[in-house]
Amino acid sequence: MKDRSHPAAIRSFFGTLAVVLTTISLPILAQPIRVTPEEQTKRLKELLSLTDAQAAKVLKIYENSQEEMRKLFESGEEDRETMRQAMMTIMMNVDKQIDSLLAADQRKKFDQFRKERMSRMPRRRPDN
Repeated sequence: MKDRSHPAAIRSFFGTLAVVLTTISLPILAQPIRVTPEEQTKRLKELLSLTDAQAAKVLKIYENSQEEMRKLFESGEEDRETMRQAMMTIMMNVDKQIDSLLAADQRKKFDQFRKERMSRMPRRRPDN
């Protein structure tokens, strides 16, 4: 016969565990995901087999775009659509600058990367 003498203790343990895990994970989940220019450059260097010279230029592009984004957020603009459009413009300019540095085979991979990135972005609902 199975020992069922501790079901309340087991439920209590798992209940406490759930509370602890939730308490630990909420602050982590609340933090925005920020990818540094160095991390972005490293990812593209690996993905596109960038040369060191290309990677240095890409890093500068990402650093400049990060500064543009910082200024945009500090501008105090509250209209979400205006902010979204400005951010998209910055992102498109970054893509154009990077694209101009690439060889033909790298450009094909970069185009695929951009398509995948765009597919992961949330779509704007027409009623907003």
